[in-house]
Amino acid sequence: DLKFGYSLQQILPYAKLGVVTSKWVSHTNGMPSLGQGRKSKNLIGIEFGGGLDYSLTQNIIIGAEFIHATYPSFSYLNKLKTGETLHRIKIRPRNN
Repeated sequence: DLKFGYSLQQILPYAKLGVVTSKWVSHTNGMPSLGQGRKSKNLIGIEFGGGLDYSLTQNIIIGAEFIHATYPSFSYLNKLKTGETLHRIKIRPRNN
């Protein structure tokens, strides 16, 4: 993560930018109309946000921050037990 800020005596407002990784797993078992399938993938995304730190003493700092992470979507082909391709499943991770 990169953190950029400007100190205003005891207050430090800052912006933050970074790279995040996460493992995503999709299961479609139990959904007869979609067939059965499973896909897992490690995704790399970006995060950004900002925050505010406040220095109570030289060694004690409290703060709050907001972080937003976003990941790319991915897809896979779902197959029936006979091997016939039934649907393309597209996963769009929900941004937080």
